[in-house]
Amino acid sequence: MTQTEKQPIKVAILDLYDGVENEGMRGFREILQRYKAKNDLNLSFEVFDVRQKVELPGTEFDIYISSGGPGSPIDSEGTEWEKKYFRLIDSLEDHNLSNTQQKKYGFFVCHAFQLMCRKYRLGDINMMITKKGPIFFGDTTVNVNPSVQDLVDITVLIEHSVRQFNIKPRVAILSYSNFGSNEGIIPEKTREAVRILHEKYPDMVIDGDMQANFALNSDLLADNFPFSTLIGKPANTLIFPNLESGNIAYKLLQEMGGAEAVGPILLGLKKPVHVLQLGSSVREIVNMITIAVVDAQEKEAEEKGEREKVKGEK
Repeated sequence: MTQTEKQPIKVAILDLYDGVENEGMRGFREILQRYKAKNDLNLSFEVFDVRQKVELPGTEFDIYISSGGPGSPIDSEGTEWEKKYFRLIDSLEDHNLSNTQQKKYGFFVCHAFQLMCRKYRLGDINMMITKKGPIFFGDTTVNVNPSVQDLVDITVLIEHSVRQFNIKPRVAILSYSNFGSNEGIIPEKTREAVRILHEKYPDMVIDGDMQANFALNSDLLADNFPFSTLIGKPANTLIFPNLESGNIAYKLLQEMGGAEAVGPILLGLKKPVHVLQLGSSVREIVNMITIAVVDAQEKEAEEKGEREKVKGEK
């Protein structure tokens, strides 16, 4: 069989680099060329300059690879290229839901992955195994600069996830301020998120804004802020105001504090999908496999419950 007689594979490479020189696009081209030659495939690819020229493919491709930068994925919210890019993703998702034979495959790298996390409102946590027990950190990998509503959504996801470990969450939303002691974008954002959570989820044990030492030291908290809903025991779930603070905190604790990190554990997906960090040890891989299995069992139980509910309504 000649190469032209083989099943064609069409790949769309979506360049989100905004015209900035990079190694990403060159790498994708080289990998595809090598893979094509090694496996004697009828493979072709086309590059689309999404951010700079608002070039986007249709749904005629088999595989879509997106990558990019620089800048924050928050900055592009509402731009024309992002609207069209998200519409393309919606079209591919609709195709896969209605077509059981010919699926479309998407790969999201770096900037594109963070865009998808924002689009689908995903979050993550790291479980830090410490001498005082497990402490959950979120969000440490996904959301760069969450809005008030993002913080609310992330907190709800994380609180639910912590319960899956048979641990009652005690949640502190962190800041450099304590209950309004300082003004600024971060304290105001975190205080508003706490207000909404208190209003919508009155049974959730949560408070803030507060500094990390008060969240983890119940005596210090009681002496200075006896009105806090976290009085009695320290918080075991810490919500950070942005990606920088969460990511730095968990990596510092991991390297300097003798804590073992399990994660990041992705939240908000319909399927049990998780990732491994670069340089993960065998133990860390085993830990993530365990998390994925528990997540799969939980999701299967939820799906079974939904099916039985629908069946009962009929």
